[in-house]
Amino acid sequence: MKKLVLCFGSENEGDRLPFEICDELKKSMSSADFVKCENPFAIAGLVKNRDVVILDVVKGLKKTRLFDGADEFRKTRSVTAHDLDLCSVLKILEAAGEKKFRIIGVPFGSNKGGATKDVERIISSLF
Repeated sequence: MKKLVLCFGSENEGDRLPFEICDELKKSMSSADFVKCENPFAIAGLVKNRDVVILDVVKGLKKTRLFDGADEFRKTRSVTAHDLDLCSVLKILEAAGEKKFRIIGVPFGSNKGGATKDVERIISSLF
């Protein structure tokens, strides 16, 4: 079964970058399934028996980076309100023993081309 990358964003200005990266990586990476998500509460139904990576935009980051678990990700500043819900849902799923999530944070305002390459490099190193 392919790995799953959940790309969290919205159509709001600055928060659609994960969707754009998702579109690009669908074309170039066949080793994973890429799914656009706006609702963090959909995670539970998508992650059963799969290795999952979350992609999201984060204010205050200097470069794209990998967060190991919801506790580490919680320390960041979110771009939109969905991040608070996303982090809360991840914490609940981790506490329930479902799995520990890895989250790729992309700096707010990043160039799509450079961010896509950074995300692809990180995903390739995980899978």
